[in-house]
Amino acid sequence: MKLFTYSLQSDRPRAGFALNGDYFDLGAALLERGKTDQADLVRNGGLRAVLEHGVLDDPILRDVTAAAGPEKLNPDTFRFLPPTGRPANVIGVGRNYGAHALEGGLQAQEEPRLFAKLTSSVIGHRAPIRRPAGVTKLDWEGEIGVVIGKTVRGVDETGALGAIAGYIPLNDVTAREFQFDRNPGQTTFAKSLDTFCPTGPVMLAASDKVDPGGLSLRTFVNDDLVQEGKTDDLIFPIPYLVSFISRYVTLSPGDIIATGTPAGVGHFREPPTYLQPGDEVRVEVEGLPALVNPVVDES
Repeated sequence: MKLFTYSLQSDRPRAGFALNGDYFDLGAALLERGKTDQADLVRNGGLRAVLEHGVLDDPILRDVTAAAGPEKLNPDTFRFLPPTGRPANVIGVGRNYGAHALEGGLQAQEEPRLFAKLTSSVIGHRAPIRRPAGVTKLDWEGEIGVVIGKTVRGVDETGALGAIAGYIPLNDVTAREFQFDRNPGQTTFAKSLDTFCPTGPVMLAASDKVDPGGLSLRTFVNDDLVQEGKTDDLIFPIPYLVSFISRYVTLSPGDIIATGTPAGVGHFREPPTYLQPGDEVRVEVEGLPALVNPVVDES
């Protein structure tokens, strides 16, 4: 299943599903099957409502998303929203690909290097990444985001897999001067400025028997391939990350774990390369539509 959140003229979030390159309203498909309550739910809360109310586990959802729905959507007439809205938590994992750790001059770690991204930074597909005044070292970090589907605390790795709702493209945009040039360095702040967490547009449901160690990721800047990786290269695999974080933090439906970025960020290139207004960043996760965001100067 490939699910997303969108809006029409109003800002009310609705849930949709993607099939064979087309987009459909999930509420209309549920209504056609007589599921009135669920249809109302997803038409007023998007994918977040699907997760919070357990609709993702209902067998009817797989049935209705396996065929074209009665209400086909034109991508030119709706706006993709962040798949899970504004989650309670966005937790990032630093230097989790071996090659990226090496390009930054760090050795492998014994435990995950974690940081938070303020949820006010979350935006959706096609929304602009705004470069604030005074920021010149704006960098990309294409990542695979893990979407949590159940409230969990202290789960083992097997339980962690059962807590995952799905996977999304994510861009962990970073202002490197706040991370490396200031005293003290501010990793969380560097990654939490407004618009610095593009997500979506579509979530690949974990119930599709997705191998979390077999997901491929590519990042492009203006059609130039700048990053490429696969989750089997992760130092700390996805089930371990969910389990480790849940030892200390209650994870809730809609929360996102950004699992780390491969080698190829702009800051560690020779010479360093940073995003400029007019650039476009595209993050691709195999099997999903790409996450695309233009870069603009904040006015």
